[in-house]
Amino acid sequence: MLALLSTGFFLNNDAVASSPEVTDLEQIYRSAIEDAMIAEEDEICKELVPITESNTELQWMEDSGEKYVLVVTWTKYPESYPVGVNVSTWWGDTWVMVIPELKGFVQQNDIQDDELTVRLEQLIGLPYDNGNNYFVEMWVMPDDLFRPAPDPEITDTQAQLYFHENVSQEHLEWFNSLNSTTYEEYPWTRLGYTYDWGDPKSDVGLSEYVVKENSQVIINSVSTTHDYFDQESN
Repeated sequence: MLALLSTGFFLNNDAVASSPEVTDLEQIYRSAIEDAMIAEEDEICKELVPITESNTELQWMEDSGEKYVLVVTWTKYPESYPVGVNVSTWWGDTWVMVIPELKGFVQQNDIQDDELTVRLEQLIGLPYDNGNNYFVEMWVMPDDLFRPAPDPEITDTQAQLYFHENVSQEHLEWFNSLNSTTYEEYPWTRLGYTYDWGDPKSDVGLSEYVVKENSQVIINSVSTTHDYFDQESN
């Protein structure tokens, strides 16, 4: 992996406001994209979060006889997610994370308010100042989730570098299509975790999953970025 940084990369407002620092952010992000283009055996993470009912860290519910797990996405389109409504993800794939891992990271690292958005962009593998400002929690059926990796199963703790013999043609086509275009914009690891371009020690971010296009999800909550992590009940 590239040694992207030699020191910690938590920025304050003054640093972000100055154009040299913003240029540095952009250069580091471009380096992350280049690094992510090649996935290697030693980059496999063996501690991905499994989506199973036996995983007590996750929240589950049952509706009309179907089991749902609670996940979260970061978006700039809150109007697409009316709270309490069953929504079809007609617009395409929706990339999500699990809530305990996301919130745990912020709490454990004591991220200050003026650093929060930039640090989340880094953690989730998004470009600086990408515009996302709402966290949406949604209930989704596990069958509508997959890992964005050659190995799409969600019930284990690691994703493999190569396709299994029984992987579907649909997933093969999805993967290859994304692989041919995404590196113009994003550092996609293809190993089931986000690329954290703000950590000088490890680029392993959060476990990530994709909600399939046209899935039926139930919206649990919509919060601004800062409100989401300020809520005392969470």
